[in-house]
Amino acid sequence: MLVPAGERLLLLIGAANRDERVFPEPDVYDLGRDTSPLISFGGGRHFCLGAHLARLEARWP
Repeated sequence: MLVPAGERLLLLIGAANRDERVFPEPDVYDLGRDTSPLISFGGGRHFCLGAHLARLEARWP
């Protein structure tokens, strides 16, 4: 899909990691789901600076 220059986009982050082509049960809240190959925190020079902190906070008991 091409988006014309100057157009606005609405990003729905609530739909992240719920692609039925990738996950067998996308609507199930599965903490054990392997999401390591995904690019939720971006990649390369655009990698999220807070990714390490977010991962640490997610593991906190």
